[in-house]
Amino acid sequence: MVYPVRVTILEEDATEGEQPIQVLFSVSKRHFKHAVDRNRVKRQLREAYRLNIMHALEHYCLCEGKKIAVAFLWLAAKQYRTEEIAARLRKAMVKISSAEKSGKVSSKENIGKVSSKEKSEKFPSKENIGKDSFKENSEEVSSTEKRG
Repeated sequence: MVYPVRVTILEEDATEGEQPIQVLFSVSKRHFKHAVDRNRVKRQLREAYRLNIMHALEHYCLCEGKKIAVAFLWLAAKQYRTEEIAARLRKAMVKISSAEKSGKVSSKENIGKVSSKEKSEKFPSKENIGKDSFKENSEEVSSTEKRG
C-alpha cells in the first residue's frame, strides 16, 4: 500500500479473445460525500494510470501471455494534487515489480499478485458451492429460530 492508494492485482493466464487488462478505480462514499469529489479523484487516478502505468502493463501482458485485473482503491479522506497521485502510483508499481522479482509478495500491504488457486479458495465458484453447504446453513438458521 502506498497511501492514499491501495493497489491489488489479480493475474491469470490469458485466453483468446479476452481483454488483457481490466482496471478498477474505487473511491468510497465514506471519504467523499459528494459525487463531484469522488469523480474528481477517480479522474485523477485514471489520468495517472494512463500516463504512467498503462503501457508497462500492456507490454507485460503481451510478453508474458497474462491477463491482469488491477484495482486502485482510494483510502484518504482528502484530495491530493494530480502530480502527487501520479508519483504515488509509480511508487506502488515499483514496489509491485520488486516484490514479483524477489518472489516476496506482501499480502499485508495488498500489493502483488493473487494466484488463481488463492482466488478460488477465497471466492468459491458456483460449482464449488454445493447444496450440502446450503442445507447446513439453513439448518443453523432453523435451530436458532427454534430457540427464540
